[in-house]
Amino acid sequence: MTTYIVKEKNKLDIYQIRDDQKETFLADYGPRILVEGDSIQDAVIKFGQLPNLTELNDELNKEKSPE
Repeated sequence: MTTYIVKEKNKLDIYQIRDDQKETFLADYGPRILVEGDSIQDAVIKFGQLPNLTELNDELNKEKSPE
């Protein structure tokens, strides 16, 4: 099983995908996948090491901020 963190419009989702579903998942979500890992813990650690985390946070919060 592989764990993915995927960026949706203004949120992040975590998916755990079985190996037999991986090809279909990657076809549907490929461009929005931020990280993948062998477990939720592994994916979250990799997410925390992303170099553009501040920009991603700003982008996710943009719609929530008052103008």
